[in-house]
Amino acid sequence: MTDILSLGIAKKFASSGYGVFALDYPGFGLSEGLHGYIPSFDSLVNDVAEHFSKIKGVKLPLFYYSF
Repeated sequence: MTDILSLGIAKKFASSGYGVFALDYPGFGLSEGLHGYIPSFDSLVNDVAEHFSKIKGVKLPLFYYSF
């Protein structure tokens, strides 16, 4: 979450007791390369599954936000 709107939303949820997590998808955010280009959909799915597996044990309400 690199823009000020997303940061504000994340802080609001976190201050309300939610676990807030973000994922920098390939081709977006801080990733290198062409903007919006995802070289492998399978890799993207694996990255998302790995991210969810890391946060599934968090004992807070979760809100996953993406745009």
